[in-house]
Amino acid sequence: MLSDFQKRKLTSWFNLCDLDKDGVLDARDYERLIDNVARERGFAKGSAEYEKIQAGYMRGWQQVERFADKATPGKVGLAQFLDSHDEMLSDRKLFDALILGVAESIIKLSDQDGDGKLSEHEYTTNMGAYGLDAGHAKEAFHKLDRDADGFIGKDELLKDVEEFYYSNDPAARGNWLVGPF
Repeated sequence: MLSDFQKRKLTSWFNLCDLDKDGVLDARDYERLIDNVARERGFAKGSAEYEKIQAGYMRGWQQVERFADKATPGKVGLAQFLDSHDEMLSDRKLFDALILGVAESIIKLSDQDGDGKLSEHEYTTNMGAYGLDAGHAKEAFHKLDRDADGFIGKDELLKDVEEFYYSNDPAARGNWLVGPF
């Protein structure tokens, strides 16, 4: 069962993903996100770079959409979002397959220079596409950069993701994965 602290973090994540602020996640939110990421990075609609971003983020939407209520197909409300995470977090193999796989995709999609890690600019650009304030994104980056080398590497990101989802420690760095909450 999700703790109140986990629910707060996940609600923050849900609200960040709900780009049109209509109280549900749907394909339109992910399409806006794709357009935002492409615009931030200067990729034209239809370009190979745009198509790569689109494919990656739509795979993410397909994972979220699995939890849509049958009464509202294609729409995931906060209750379904929290229930799906409760289910996923109770099964470590499922968590590893879904969430840790998404973390690896974040690096692939956000790593603009192909060095296998995220710079402050790459992280803040990605979070800016969700509408996170640039100051909050920079603050989050510095919390998530565990070794203070100016980059978030794959191992750091995986640890941050795990803490975001599992930790009930308010001081855990991973709580900053999607900014302050």
